[in-house]
Amino acid sequence: MAQTKIEPGDCLLSLSAEAGLFWEDVWKDSANAALASKRKHPTILMPGDEVQMPDLTEGQIDGDTENQHKFSLKGTPARLRLRLRINGAAVSEKDVKLEVDGVPTTAKTDPDGRCEVLIPPNAKEAKLRVGEDKGEYLLKLGWLTPIDSTSGLQARLFNLGFNPKAIDNDFGSNTRKAMQAFQTGKGMKPTQKPDAETRDALEKEHGC
Repeated sequence: MAQTKIEPGDCLLSLSAEAGLFWEDVWKDSANAALASKRKHPTILMPGDEVQMPDLTEGQIDGDTENQHKFSLKGTPARLRLRLRINGAAVSEKDVKLEVDGVPTTAKTDPDGRCEVLIPPNAKEAKLRVGEDKGEYLLKLGWLTPIDSTSGLQARLFNLGFNPKAIDNDFGSNTRKAMQAFQTGKGMKPTQKPDAETRDALEKEHGC
């Protein structure tokens, strides 16, 4: 079993795929019980977290030596779920074009602005276009950190349209202003520091 330290952009799905393992087996391994309890979700880890990667095991299949045999590699695709809004209004019933690590795919948003596409578990980035809009959005996959970190707070605020100016894990005045704008929009009393109520509301609004 090998110990792997999480780097920015890593998640359990990408690390497992690159190691030739199923992420479910890694996540449920008793050696990672403390991490699973702390982080709750395999796609939202913190740089510096340590994951124990089980060793690969060899398998054997009987077959006739004089015949040809076809083998299929099983894998678990990841799901990229998006909810698109402009000024709080859902971008509903719109065609969406995505280019995931250079591979194009399409989807369509539902009335609530949501869409979902299957992607490789080790995909690194996606480029997004909505309808006939010429603008392009770059999505960095695997970079979201836990809600109890400042960078996780900043990223969720940014994704919801409350710009903290930087996602640098530094709780400064710009992050505070973005957080307070979110709190005001939700009818909450603005605070100087993020409290449990704010983090819970932000996580719920963001979806993860």
